[in-house]
Amino acid sequence: MPEFLHRFSMRKTLWALVLPALWNAVWIPAAQGAPQSDPPVDPRADNPLARDFAYCAGRLSAEAAHREDRELMALKRAMQDLLAAVIAPETAPSYEELRIAGHVSQTELLALSRFSFDTEEAHRAETLAESNIRHCRNMLLGG
Repeated sequence: MPEFLHRFSMRKTLWALVLPALWNAVWIPAAQGAPQSDPPVDPRADNPLARDFAYCAGRLSAEAAHREDRELMALKRAMQDLLAAVIAPETAPSYEELRIAGHVSQTELLALSRFSFDTEEAHRAETLAESNIRHCRNMLLGG
């Protein structure tokens, strides 16, 4: 039993250290209306529609992994197919970086919504994560 308590307190301590840093870096600027900085734009990743496809493929990937949902994985693959259809093959690595950025940002929101000790913060993160996925679904399904 003491080992369990020790592991629990270590996890709690870790999250207590990590979540405030995530909060300060991601959520506070967004909540205050500050423009969120996108990752540096590679000049080869200049197609706005393809950028949206790449971000959404990453967001759908993170959500599918979080929920272990096959439907979301199918939507992610469809988004990746759309992305491949609108970009030149030599620009694929630039868009892959954007896909990873979308995955990371969605994963951070999901972590905040699940592990935040502040229920209002958790609710805001969950709402934003749902909004991101709704936007991506609308791009694929037309609303």
